[in-house]
Amino acid sequence: MNRHGDEIVQTTSEQWRDAVAAALAEGFSWFDSLIGIDEVGRPSGGDEEVRVVVRLVRHDPEGDPQGRQLHVRIPRELDQARLDSIGDLVAGAAWYERETHDMFGVSFTGGDDRPLLWHLDTPRHPLRKDELLAARLETPWPGAKDPDDDTAQASRRRTLPPGVPDPQLLDDPSVTPAELVASLGRARSRRARR
Repeated sequence: MNRHGDEIVQTTSEQWRDAVAAALAEGFSWFDSLIGIDEVGRPSGGDEEVRVVVRLVRHDPEGDPQGRQLHVRIPRELDQARLDSIGDLVAGAAWYERETHDMFGVSFTGGDDRPLLWHLDTPRHPLRKDELLAARLETPWPGAKDPDDDTAQASRRRTLPPGVPDPQLLDDPSVTPAELVASLGRARSRRARR
């Protein structure tokens, strides 16, 4: 169970479509969402996986609505990040599949993989944690300087904007997505002064 009180069902990519069809047959006919989650850097592991979650709800006339989430983990490699489409089973799911394809690179066999938000020669998947967004590299980052205080001194230590990995790792093809995510620029906490 989770904070919604939903039942959580783990499934495999081979059983994905059948699990959704079974939930629909049990009365979970209201489609709430379909999302992707990049598992890189999460405490539960799964550095080489993307998780896809569909949430369905059954409305009981005698009680509270009941939710069911179907979770499936698939490989991160774009040529293997593939699931069977549920767009013909669940009204509205095709739109979410296209969004998940755009943002995470997950393809849905039998579905519509046309870009939803943009048309690019080189596909980008901005919600994958190892996707380098060019704007983050090219935008000047003030470091510790307060942008509203013209008299403040900038930090001597070079800091990276959130989401920008260590530049030395970008050119190394042997670096794993987990290592790249671990090097992301983050705000550093100040040590307590005594």
